[in-house]
Amino acid sequence: MIDSVIEVLNSLSKVEGIDTALVVDKDGILIAADSFHKSGYSESLASLFARAIYEFEKSTMLTQADKSNDINQLVIERQNEERLVMTVTTSFILAVVTKGMTNLGLLRMEIRDSIDKLKPLLGS
Repeated sequence: MIDSVIEVLNSLSKVEGIDTALVVDKDGILIAADSFHKSGYSESLASLFARAIYEFEKSTMLTQADKSNDINQLVIERQNEERLVMTVTTSFILAVVTKGMTNLGLLRMEIRDSIDKLKPLLGS
Protein backbone atom coordinates (compact mmCIF):
# COMPACT_ATOMS: atom_id res chain seq x y z
CA MET A 1 0.00 0.00 0.00
CA ILE A 2 2.71 2.53 0.95
CA ASP A 3 4.50 1.79 -2.32
CA SER A 4 1.33 2.75 -4.20
CA VAL A 5 1.07 5.98 -2.19
CA ILE A 6 4.71 6.82 -2.97
CA GLU A 7 4.04 6.13 -6.65
CA VAL A 8 1.18 8.68 -6.63
CA LEU A 9 3.43 11.23 -4.87
CA ASN A 10 6.29 10.62 -7.32
CA SER A 11 3.90 11.14 -10.22
CA LEU A 12 2.67 14.39 -8.68
CA SER A 13 6.22 15.59 -8.09
CA LYS A 14 6.92 15.37 -11.82
CA VAL A 15 4.61 18.36 -12.41
CA GLU A 16 6.66 21.43 -13.28
CA GLY A 17 7.38 23.57 -10.24
CA ILE A 18 6.66 20.94 -7.58
CA ASP A 19 9.62 20.45 -5.28
CA THR A 20 8.22 17.79 -2.97
CA ALA A 21 4.95 16.05 -2.12
CA LEU A 22 3.98 14.15 1.00
CA VAL A 23 1.07 12.67 2.88
CA VAL A 24 0.70 13.53 6.55
CA ASP A 25 -1.80 12.50 9.18
CA LYS A 26 -3.55 15.23 11.15
CA ASP A 27 -1.15 14.75 14.08
CA GLY A 28 1.85 15.61 11.90
CA ILE A 29 3.09 12.04 11.42
CA LEU A 30 4.61 11.45 8.00
CA ILE A 31 2.72 8.68 6.19
CA ALA A 32 4.67 8.80 2.92
CA ALA A 33 6.85 11.16 0.90
CA ASP A 34 7.98 11.25 -2.68
CA SER A 35 11.30 9.52 -3.39
CA PHE A 36 13.18 12.72 -4.13
CA HIS A 37 13.95 14.06 -0.62
CA LYS A 38 15.59 12.83 2.54
CA SER A 39 13.32 11.62 5.31
CA GLY A 40 14.52 14.19 7.89
CA TYR A 41 13.42 17.03 5.62
CA SER A 42 10.08 15.34 4.93
CA GLU A 43 9.41 14.68 8.62
CA SER A 44 10.07 18.33 9.47
CA LEU A 45 7.69 19.42 6.72
CA ALA A 46 5.06 16.95 7.94
CA SER A 47 4.92 18.50 11.38
CA LEU A 48 4.97 22.02 9.89
CA PHE A 49 2.01 21.26 7.62
CA ALA A 50 -0.11 19.65 10.34
CA ARG A 51 0.65 22.53 12.72
CA ALA A 52 -0.32 25.11 10.07
CA ILE A 53 -3.68 23.40 9.49
CA TYR A 54 -4.29 23.06 13.24
CA GLU A 55 -3.49 26.71 13.96
CA PHE A 56 -5.57 27.98 11.05
CA GLU A 57 -8.56 25.84 12.07
CA LYS A 58 -8.21 26.99 15.67
CA SER A 59 -8.09 30.67 14.70
CA THR A 60 -11.06 30.43 12.34
CA MET A 61 -13.15 28.65 14.97
CA LEU A 62 -12.68 31.67 17.22
CA THR A 63 -13.89 34.09 14.56
CA GLN A 64 -16.62 32.16 12.72
CA ALA A 65 -20.21 31.90 13.87
CA ASP A 66 -20.63 28.67 11.89
CA LYS A 67 -18.09 26.25 13.39
CA SER A 68 -18.81 23.49 10.86
CA ASN A 69 -16.69 24.91 8.02
CA ASP A 70 -13.71 22.59 7.53
CA ILE A 71 -10.61 23.57 5.59
CA ASN A 72 -10.33 21.98 2.15
CA GLN A 73 -7.11 23.62 1.01
CA LEU A 74 -4.65 26.08 2.50
CA VAL A 75 -2.05 27.85 0.35
CA ILE A 76 0.82 29.74 1.93
CA GLU A 77 2.94 31.87 -0.38
CA ARG A 78 6.49 32.61 0.69
CA GLN A 79 9.31 34.65 -0.78
CA ASN A 80 10.99 33.53 -3.99
CA GLU A 81 7.69 32.27 -5.42
CA GLU A 82 7.60 29.29 -3.04
CA ARG A 83 4.17 27.94 -2.13
CA LEU A 84 3.10 25.46 0.52
CA VAL A 85 -0.16 23.85 -0.58
CA MET A 86 -2.06 21.68 1.88
CA THR A 87 -5.19 19.80 0.85
CA VAL A 88 -7.12 18.32 3.75
CA THR A 89 -9.30 15.18 3.70
CA THR A 90 -11.00 13.49 6.63
CA SER A 91 -8.02 11.20 7.27
CA PHE A 92 -4.92 12.82 5.78
CA ILE A 93 -3.28 15.95 4.42
CA LEU A 94 -1.67 15.99 0.96
CA ALA A 95 1.07 18.59 1.18
CA VAL A 96 3.03 20.01 -1.73
CA VAL A 97 5.93 22.47 -1.83
CA THR A 98 6.45 24.39 -5.06
CA LYS A 99 9.42 26.46 -6.14
CA GLY A 100 9.49 29.08 -8.88
CA MET A 101 6.65 29.88 -11.23
CA THR A 102 3.90 27.30 -10.89
CA ASN A 103 0.53 27.33 -12.60
CA LEU A 104 -1.75 27.27 -9.54
CA GLY A 105 -4.81 26.16 -11.52
CA LEU A 106 -2.96 23.19 -13.01
CA LEU A 107 -1.48 22.39 -9.61
CA ARG A 108 -4.94 22.30 -8.01
CA MET A 109 -6.19 19.95 -10.76
CA GLU A 110 -3.21 17.62 -10.28
CA ILE A 111 -3.69 17.64 -6.51
CA ARG A 112 -7.39 16.82 -6.91
CA ASP A 113 -6.52 13.87 -9.18
CA SER A 114 -3.90 12.67 -6.69
CA ILE A 115 -6.37 12.91 -3.79
CA ASP A 116 -8.81 10.74 -5.77
CA LYS A 117 -6.06 8.12 -6.19
CA LEU A 118 -4.93 8.31 -2.56
CA LYS A 119 -8.32 8.07 -0.84
CA PRO A 120 -8.90 4.38 -1.61
CA LEU A 121 -5.31 3.58 -0.60
CA LEU A 122 -5.53 5.40 2.73
CA GLY A 123 -9.07 4.50 3.70
CA SER A 124 -10.75 7.83 3.24
